[in-house]
Formats: sequence, structure tokens, C-alpha cells
Amino acid sequence: MEEKERVPEMFGHLITFAFHAADRAWTGLLSFLTAQSVLVLAWATVLTAKEELAARGPVMLTLSLIGALFGFQWCLLGTRMWHYHLEYVNQIRLVADGIDGVGARGFGIADTEVKGVWHKKHWLFEKAANTWTLFLAPLFISFLHLVMWIVAAVAITDWPTPAWWPRALLVAVGIAGFVWTTFKVWKICEPVLTKKYPPWRIA
Repeated sequence: MEEKERVPEMFGHLITFAFHAADRAWTGLLSFLTAQSVLVLAWATVLTAKEELAARGPVMLTLSLIGALFGFQWCLLGTRMWHYHLEYVNQIRLVADGIDGVGARGFGIADTEVKGVWHKKHWLFEKAANTWTLFLAPLFISFLHLVMWIVAAVAITDWPTPAWWPRALLVAVGIAGFVWTTFKVWKICEPVLTKKYPPWRIA
């Protein structure tokens, strides 16, 4: 079979793979947010419980830690899956750019029109892109758990007086851990978040 006769089948597979990767990325984010809502609800339930619960503070700290770690994990997983999508789309571009005929430039024209609106020289437009959303949404959830950690450490957990330092230590550990992990996750995801792909052929 000649190469030109195999192109339609290959093209269809690439499109399927690209949409499958995108669907997994966004479906995964939805599942992540659902799981996080359960953790936050559990944390809030312990916080507002009318009866004093045993080990109330440590339980809240543990829930915050689990939520923050899952947030960082999903920064990596979501960015990785969207990376698959971007690479598949780039392969689609290479195939489409080599095809002539009616509708062959449809991908490029649509991509150019969308980028003309959303890829302006403003940080808000850039951070609204799919890649950044899949990275920043879980990171924001991790930051939310940091705030919950600080609340639990300062206002909830009871320490033997006058030992005030464990509270300051827990707060410092929480902030330092968040900053360090954010930096490590950023360094892993940065090549994907900042990568620029060639434009589509439109003529």
C-alpha cells in the first residue's frame, strides 16, 4: 500500500489519540476536584463538630497534608497527559500541512482564529490556556490545603503550655514544604508549560 493511501487511516488514529489524551486530562481533573471536595468537607466537618473530637488537630493536619500532596501529584499527571495531547496535535499538524485539497487548511485556519483572540500579550490570556489551567488548578487546591494546615496548626491543635513553638514550627514546615514542592513540580512541568509549537499551515 502506498504512503498516500495510508495517510487517512493514520490521520484518523492521531485525531483519536489526541482527543483521548485531552479527555483523560480533563476527566482526571474532574475526578481530582471531586475527591478534593470530599477531603475539604471532611476537614470542615471536623472543624465545626459540636462535640470535641479526639486528636482533632492531628486529624485536620493529616487531611490537609493528604490534600496538598494529591494537588501536587495532579499538577504532574494533568500536565503530563496534556503533553501527550499537544504532541499528538503537533503530529496531526505535520500530516495536515502535507495535504492539499478542499478542507485541508481547516485545522490551521481554526487554530489561527482562536489564537488571534486568546493568545494576546497579556498574562491572564496565557494562564487561561488549557495547559496552564491543568497545572494551576491543582496547585491552587494545594495552596488551599496550606491555608487549612495553618488554621489547624494555629487555632485548633492544643499544645501543652507554654510550648508555643510547635505551632510556629508546624506553620514554618507547612510553608517551606509548599514552596519547595511547588518549585520542584514547576521545574518538572516548565518545559511543557513554556514549549512553543510551530504554527499550522493556512495557505
